[in-house]
Amino acid sequence: MDMRSPLARLRPTLTALLSFLWAFSFGALREFVGADLRQGMMDLRGLSRVTRGLIYLGFGLLFLMVALLLFNDLWRARFALHPLLSGTPGRGSLIPEALIPATLFLLTMAWSFALTGALHSHPVIRLGVLTLYALSLLQWMASVLGISGPGDLLLLWGSLAAVLLLFGLRWRAAPHPPLEFVALLLPVSIAFTLIQANGVAIDQSSGIPLGLHTLHGNIIFYASLIFPLLLLVGMDIALFAYQAASWTTEIVQARLSRAIAALLLFLLLGWRLTTVLREALAQIAEDSFRATSLGYLGALGVPLLALLVCWGVRRLLPATTLLDAETLSEVAERYALPLILAYSLPLLMIFATLTLVKATLIFVHFPALYPSIRALSDFLFALSDRLHAGVDPWQVTLALLAVASAPWLARRGSQALALYLGLFGAHFLWLRATTPGYLLSALTWQGDAFVDFWWVLLLVGSASVWLRRGELTDDRVARLFLLTLLTGLLRQTNFIENPFSPFLAFAGIGFLAFGLIWDALTAGSWANVSTPSLPRSSRIFLYLGYVLLTVTVVNWALTTHDLTLVGRFTGAGALVGLDLFGRPLLYALLALALSQPAAHRREVEQGPPDDL
Repeated sequence: MDMRSPLARLRPTLTALLSFLWAFSFGALREFVGADLRQGMMDLRGLSRVTRGLIYLGFGLLFLMVALLLFNDLWRARFALHPLLSGTPGRGSLIPEALIPATLFLLTMAWSFALTGALHSHPVIRLGVLTLYALSLLQWMASVLGISGPGDLLLLWGSLAAVLLLFGLRWRAAPHPPLEFVALLLPVSIAFTLIQANGVAIDQSSGIPLGLHTLHGNIIFYASLIFPLLLLVGMDIALFAYQAASWTTEIVQARLSRAIAALLLFLLLGWRLTTVLREALAQIAEDSFRATSLGYLGALGVPLLALLVCWGVRRLLPATTLLDAETLSEVAERYALPLILAYSLPLLMIFATLTLVKATLIFVHFPALYPSIRALSDFLFALSDRLHAGVDPWQVTLALLAVASAPWLARRGSQALALYLGLFGAHFLWLRATTPGYLLSALTWQGDAFVDFWWVLLLVGSASVWLRRGELTDDRVARLFLLTLLTGLLRQTNFIENPFSPFLAFAGIGFLAFGLIWDALTAGSWANVSTPSLPRSSRIFLYLGYVLLTVTVVNWALTTHDLTLVGRFTGAGALVGLDLFGRPLLYALLALALSQPAAHRREVEQGPPDDL
């Protein structure tokens, strides 16, 4: 008779169960997830120890600020609060005292990293970053012009001249990031230290937080400049969704039997089908049947366009050429930033124009120049209005060019880029055509449930047809499992549309913070490349400068409870990036996977390897 306690008798079973769970979960994560993350991380080998130390410092500041994004109320709980002139005390328009020097320090570091990275980059990047910094500093100088003494103004002008001189002296020299970073950090630090000191002097002399209000306006003015990175965060979230679905599928394939994997697939498909049908019935009950039907009809255009573009690109390929999902995602990730910059070009030009307007204010105390400044300001304001009016036509033109370039790219062998650009353009044009006030406004829909409904039906229909024909191979089971997971992950962004998320939860900011972290962890695909016009160290320093500037501005807006700006960063920034640039990639992956033949058929069609 076993005299051991029940717990002792169960201990071997519990140990075996825990060992199995550990091997299944953590072992699989280490095997699949860890390997992919290591491939995407920045490679610092070959850089000097001091250069690596500066890069670690930059990433340390980035991760610290991302953590503060999620727990931003710590600023307000631990430090004295100062009201803004444009805000009402008690309604959240209060700035923690410690946030001011911390923000100016981070701006100093961001500009120092960006200028160091630009110093040995392509001349266009070099002059662009230098011009932006010079105009930005002139804008800050103009805001404290009335209170600054001759000595402070001389130091401010001297700090700007020092940066310009360093760029001139090191224009053709060999890169030396540590020395150049320190040489640039000194004048940039002097400039922002004087700006803070003069802001405090303005508050003390006026008796009201006028300097604080000016500081707030200058920081928020950077919002347009960081907008492309926020769009890129949306693309990063789409790539993560695909990667997470791929990891889960690989774990299931490696750890579970074929029968259990197929059972999980049908359970997952059943759950997703039940979900979308319930949502459709709830939508009909909430709205009318006619309006709901028109919305679902409009949403049907999205998967149909994806399948049509995929079919068209594949028709232009040689018979033995097959697209694969990994190549498509890598190409889309590589060309997402240039596409986003092209999409944001009018907004960036508006930012540069308005920055130039604010920078000219530094010369208003010279009476002889006042007529010229006034004429230049009027011209720049008119130019800004024209650029603003041209944003929509430019974006439509870009989408048309993307669609038109797809056949040309496919014929030249760039099939992955052709598929992504073609679907980006077609998706954008369809969304625009079904927007209220446009040609097909009767087919307008809101929310992800409408498009998700059709993708789930396509997946269920494909699984049913392949099962009936006896063609549901292991490859197709894995493919359907991945795609079904992907459609489910795409539905997890609805909560971001709540503009009051900073008060009720940090859901929207959590989305943005995770996107920034994921981008930092996977930026190696771009940063590890080195070219004569953009060396590897320059890429890393430019990236750190831009992302530090972004997280600083977002943290300022969030901590001051600027709901309008926070809504732009989450809803109009990251979420728009996901909708316009991320979803076309995921839809292309869905269409590509559904239209591919089974694995054994691909092997037959491709024929034996050349070495046999």
